Amino acid sequence: MKAESRQSRLRVFARRTRMTPDDDCSFIGMPGFGHPLPGIRMVEISVTFTWDKAYGERLLQEWQQFYPDVRLGGPAYDDPGDSFHPGRFLKQGYVITSRGCCRSCWFCMAARREGPIRTLPIAEGSDILDNNLLACPRRHIEEVFGMLRSQRMVRFSGGLDCRLFRPWHAEAIRSLSLRNLWFAYDDPSCQKDLERAVVMLGLSREKMGCYVLAGYPGDTIEKAEIRVRRIYEIGCMPFAMLYRDEAGSRLDLAWRRWGRQWCRPALIKYAMKKENYGEAGEGEGSERGIIPDGRGIPAAGDTARAVPALRLVGRVSAIQETEGRHHAALREEGNESGGDERPIDGVQGFPR
Repeated sequence: MKAESRQSRLRVFARRTRMTPDDDCSFIGMPGFGHPLPGIRMVEISVTFTWDKAYGERLLQEWQQFYPDVRLGGPAYDDPGDSFHPGRFLKQGYVITSRGCCRSCWFCMAARREGPIRTLPIAEGSDILDNNLLACPRRHIEEVFGMLRSQRMVRFSGGLDCRLFRPWHAEAIRSLSLRNLWFAYDDPSCQKDLERAVVMLGLSREKMGCYVLAGYPGDTIEKAEIRVRRIYEIGCMPFAMLYRDEAGSRLDLAWRRWGRQWCRPALIKYAMKKENYGEAGEGEGSERGIIPDGRGIPAAGDTARAVPALRLVGRVSAIQETEGRHHAALREEGNESGGDERPIDGVQGFPR
């Protein structure tokens, strides 16, 4: 985007996340003092989550009082994302190199909004937010890795599809200055694929995370706890993503407390060591790779002993409740599980 055109427009966001731009032409919420600003020709309002659409309509009315050309859009309005401009609707450093997805998951809007997978020109950045990078042609993926080799502290916050993970992907990732990457465990049937990907990478749990969808219709805290514990035993750090429907309905307090505990690594490590390894937290495979024979995973009827471990640190979690961060990623971004958001959460996506 030309510098001149960027300076002549404002970008307004319904809420702030860790990915929201923070330059002088980006604003959050209602217009404050000092408007209208000289030289501004257009205002673009981006709404990420469907439950913020009513607020977006209010923003449109308020900003129209100061500027003649105000436009409302974003993922909440099924924007297909025909292009990507670094730093425009995402903070500098976050990049999207492809749109769409080859999957049609019932809880995700990516394929419905953006259609089948399609590649975009590759921009410089260190945090990849593609819906499904590994579904792209090999040449495109290799070009993305080529770009990332010039970056420091590389992250794959958009998540990688473990079902598509291959040895050459692992080799390319190990060649990067990697901060962390994320897989997804939205469907328990992909557990074997996740185990295979973890073995291929051979990285520590601190560098491999896994989004775990929880709280969807028919799910229970007991079932969800079995899943997140299984992820930890496989060798990934679980990150609970609490489901929200298109209306933004929140789960009850018990679910939200559980979600906050299972998205904070310190609390997760404490609970797992106390329950599964004892005070020392030692054992073969406890820091890298897969735990032999699934050791430490509670049986379906044995979750009663698993929940109290997290209650031991409930006071810490209660103090942190006041942080007011979200998800949605999703959480700040994605699911309101209490921390940073996942780029594509249970039903939503990030502003592009």
